[in-house]
Amino acid sequence: MAGSPAAGTGALEIVSDPAGAGVVVEGRPRGRTPLTLTGLGPGIHEVLVSQGGRSRLERATVTAGRTATLSVSFGAPATAAAAGASSPERGSLSVRAPIALQVSIGSRVIGSSARRISMPAGRHTVELVNDAVGFRTTEQVEIAAGRNTALDVTVPEGRVNVNATPWATVWIGDRRLGDTPLANIALPAGEYEFIFRHPELGERRHVAVVGPGRTARVAVDLRQ
Repeated sequence: MAGSPAAGTGALEIVSDPAGAGVVVEGRPRGRTPLTLTGLGPGIHEVLVSQGGRSRLERATVTAGRTATLSVSFGAPATAAAAGASSPERGSLSVRAPIALQVSIGSRVIGSSARRISMPAGRHTVELVNDAVGFRTTEQVEIAAGRNTALDVTVPEGRVNVNATPWATVWIGDRRLGDTPLANIALPAGEYEFIFRHPELGERRHVAVVGPGRTARVAVDLRQ
């Protein structure tokens, strides 16, 4: 199901290596990869991807009005993987970053920062993407035959301005940010659940994405 996300919803593009994997989202079969799902509510969704008797349970973050990407690699069959590991013509890449990143060469998704990626030896230009937080960069890597290359990716912090009507104490998990209004709070790029608490008006939760090098704005009206 392709298309632009409806108002208040987001989309999720799911790809796998190899393609043709079955996709179940929160217990509901949705088709086979490559697959784009629209009309998903914002937040974290559990996605089960299955291929050839192997299954992977992933958590994907969907943001309203945007399309997130989930990449799953099942790798080669055991005999081929063993042969590839001993081949002097291949090495591997490990991407280390504070957020999840999809890794591509050109238009081909080759893996993610969640696990080591097998690659031919030589110099490669890789694209690193997290659509949910709006991060995209390219890096050149030199893959050595028979060895693993580690790539450290720096993701700039973002900032957030938080307000509530009439006012509230704001938390992220067990971290107290303070009483509203709050301005220029620095946070690592990512998705956060902001918890607003007022002694008379109760509690309200709001999920927002803090993009790298950007300022997000979060506001709630506790009277509504």
